[in-house]
Parts: sequence; C-alpha cells; structure tokens
Amino acid sequence: MRAQWFGGALAAATLTTMLMALAVADDGGESRREGFAEWFDHYGVRGTLVLCRDAQSECAVHNPERAHQRFSPASTFKIVNALVGLDEAAVADQHEIMRWDGSKQRIKAWERDHDLASAMRVSAVWFYQELARRIGRDRMQNWLDRINYGNQRIGRAVDSFWLDGSLTVSAEEQIDLLRELRAGSLPFSERSQRIVRETLIRARGDDFVVHANTGWNDTYHVGWFVGWVERADATHYFALNIDIHQAADAAARINLIEDVLEQRGLLPVGTELE
Repeated sequence: MRAQWFGGALAAATLTTMLMALAVADDGGESRREGFAEWFDHYGVRGTLVLCRDAQSECAVHNPERAHQRFSPASTFKIVNALVGLDEAAVADQHEIMRWDGSKQRIKAWERDHDLASAMRVSAVWFYQELARRIGRDRMQNWLDRINYGNQRIGRAVDSFWLDGSLTVSAEEQIDLLRELRAGSLPFSERSQRIVRETLIRARGDDFVVHANTGWNDTYHVGWFVGWVERADATHYFALNIDIHQAADAAARINLIEDVLEQRGLLPVGTELE
C-alpha cells in the first residue's frame, strides 16, 4: 500500500558533464523545472534523483552536485554481486538454493532458504554475503576493476564491503550500469545479464515493465532506489538516493519514484513497486 505523506567500463565523466548541462538548478541545486523538488519536499527528504530517457543524453536531475557524489551502494550492489556470481559459477542460476543457517535476521523474510531471485526480491543480505565469499576477493576485485564500478574498493571484508563504506558509487554511475545491463553490453555473459534483468522485475502491465532494486545502509543513513521502466516507445532509467533517518524516509524511496513516474505518464496511476 502507498504510504501517506511523511514530514521531516562506464562513461561516468561524460554523463556527469551531460547532467550538469541539462539540469536547471536553483536553491542549492534543486531542479524545480523538472518537477522533482516538489516530491522531495512532499516527503520531507533530502537527496538526488537522476531520470534518463533511453541510452542517449536526455536526462533530468534533482540536486546535480549530489548526483555525482559517491555513497555506499548498500543492497543495490546485489546487481553486480549476482552478475559476478553467475559468471564465476559461484551460483548455478537463479534457482539454486542456499540454506538459511537458522540465525536471527533483521527482517523476517530473510529467515528461510533463498535462491538468487527470491533473495533479490526481499534483499536478503546473508544470501549475497555468502555469494561474495564464494566468489572470493581476487575475482570480485577483478570484476569491479573491469566494469569500473564506483571507487572499486573492497576493503578488508569481501562479504561486507558494499555495506561498511569501503565501496562507494554515485547516482550517475548507477545509471551507467543500468543502461549497459539493460542493453546487455556489460562484460558479463549474455546469460548472466538476462538472468539478473529477470530477477529485477518488480512490476509489469500491458505496456510497461519495471526492473528495480533498493538499498538501505543503516550505518551511513543512505537509501537507494534504482532501475528502469521499459515501454514500447522508450526506456527510462532512474537512480535515487536520499538521507534516511526514520522508517518513513525508507518508504519515501519507493513512493517518491512511483509519484514521479506516474506524474510523467510512465506508470499507470496506483502502480506499486514494493
């Protein structure tokens, strides 16, 4: 159910230049002409949103300065983790089961066995931590370097670097990754990219499909919602990150994107991306 109002190797450099040129900024970098600031104000959150049409240079941005600032990717890193795991045969496919060890988890839906697809849907951290351990530091680092993902830093722990602040990525860089994943042009196999695209599907209708993924880092108080909407006439990519200080802010990640996409006629009114 929609929450009610709450108060309170990738061409990153090229995209940065393009976004800064297209954004019409005022009041600290908020692009009010694009109609995004009203939604950030509505939900009482601070952050950035990049919305791009197709694989070209038609983008709108809220808070351009923050759009190229890097943050912990949190669970949005599951996209890359899954791609690497599939290509390195650390997991056979989207249906291979990993057994839950019975330990208490922060979210009840994590407390069961999962496969790649179900763990993606509920953002089961333990599953993707085990996947990263199977991949190993050297192979993981090789892939981060090959796709030029964020600052490419793993840090000390191969099973938590996307959570502990070692790895950081910008909203612009997230858009670049999504574009290449959707096009199948990342240096992973066609099979791996197809499987990951399928696991990211959150909603579909007669004339649209939404692929998306969330992330929330409790330590660094940042939340993400990234993905794309496929329609017959065009594909629209989005990357949102906001400061999260309360549960209402976490809900706003998804609600804000729903509102923006509905306002622009990219989703039917009432579509839920939970």
